[in-house]
Amino acid sequence: MTAADSAPDAALDAERVNVLYYWDIFKRGKLLMAGLTLGFAALGAGAAFVIEPVYKSTVTMISADRGDANLDIGGGLGSSLQGLSSLAQIDLSPFIGGSGVKQEALAILKSRGFVSKFIEQRNLMPVLFDKEDFAARNPEKIPTLQDAYEKFSEDILDIHEDIVENTIKLNIYWKDPTVGSNWANSLVTEINSHMRKDTIEETQKSIAYLEKVLPNVEIIQIQQAIYELIQAQIHKSMLAETRENYAFKVIDSAVPADSDRFVRPRRVLITLSASVLGLLIGGFSVIWRDYIRRVSTAPVNKTVVRND
Repeated sequence: MTAADSAPDAALDAERVNVLYYWDIFKRGKLLMAGLTLGFAALGAGAAFVIEPVYKSTVTMISADRGDANLDIGGGLGSSLQGLSSLAQIDLSPFIGGSGVKQEALAILKSRGFVSKFIEQRNLMPVLFDKEDFAARNPEKIPTLQDAYEKFSEDILDIHEDIVENTIKLNIYWKDPTVGSNWANSLVTEINSHMRKDTIEETQKSIAYLEKVLPNVEIIQIQQAIYELIQAQIHKSMLAETRENYAFKVIDSAVPADSDRFVRPRRVLITLSASVLGLLIGGFSVIWRDYIRRVSTAPVNKTVVRND
């Protein structure tokens, strides 16, 4: 056997020696590793039970949008009216195209103005923050409505749209399941009410504007288009006045979760993570202890200097 052939075997033997060496270290330090693992597991479990649980309240709903009453549902009338309206020197652009009720409602539901108004109307500032926060000596550290909006929109409110099932889920994460479910249901009620009122006001203004410009239009095609627009706006207003679930139709309302059905903290995961951390620290500790032992017992090489 040549030296080249024996080199891999030597490397493999050295690797085996290293593995056996560290195995012996861990075996001798098993009590320390076990103690740290159990200690960290106990700390993790204790922290998991001390942390205040957070519950999830969900409203499942679908869009109640049956099509906007603008010209995008008029079978190409909108595109033709764009050119004719310029000839008549009237502005009909607000009635051409337009987004659906669902997308508009979702945007408003997440908006700063809507959420801030919801917080103010229900006086949620003392609920969202502790009393100590308002007793801060520094005025800059006292929570503001801006802080409340950020906390509510980032930590409490979550809106998920399932494109496959065509459903929308509004989730509220809060420490009190009863309060959380009330907030979730109230938000849906508020956005439906907001969209209804806003639509009624807009359609009334639109009808008044169309009736105002109609006598000044001489082009028959535009007159017919304006009549259709007025009918569409009247239909849209009637839907808003008669349909409470104007933007969203609720499939499942939010109900208070049981006391043991919280979503945070995840106690098992916290305990397991703490145990793994304790095991890693224990392994590092026994390796470090062996290193210190080897350094302290290593022979000291002394160099003797001779003076001839």
